[in-house]
Amino acid sequence: MLQNVQIGTFVIFMCAAIFTDLYRMKIPNVLVGMCLGGFFVFAILNGMAWSDILLHVAAALVVFLVALIPYNIGAMAAGDVKFIAAIALWFGFGGELIAFVILLSLYGGLLAFAILSYRQLPLPALVRSWTWAANLYNPAKGVPYGVAIAAAAISLRTAVL
Repeated sequence: MLQNVQIGTFVIFMCAAIFTDLYRMKIPNVLVGMCLGGFFVFAILNGMAWSDILLHVAAALVVFLVALIPYNIGAMAAGDVKFIAAIALWFGFGGELIAFVILLSLYGGLLAFAILSYRQLPLPALVRSWTWAANLYNPAKGVPYGVAIAAAAISLRTAVL
């Protein structure tokens, strides 16, 4: 039962990130904070050893530092960096984190291709009035990579059900 609640909570966090990144092109810090806090709540409820918790924290820190590289060259927004690190906290070191990075890369590439293709199409007047659709169409707004990040995380977390 607790595992289902944990997975459900995680998926809700990810869906909220998808929605906010699509609609506002941002992942709110409060959502990243909830994701971080949620890990600690469930780690304690599941009786995770403190040494394992520290390994998860170390994984999040390593991922955060690595994600600063694309941030520093302008390829990723700060919210995406924080969000990836918060998700890495849930996965810890190991195969699941590696699978997450691989899926994130795949989904990110597909998302970028889809957005770039969308921007080549004429935007109907009705769609132009939708803020989120206009944001996706605007090259100055970038690509909402939080969608790919969350989709990769959901793919892995729900695979255990």
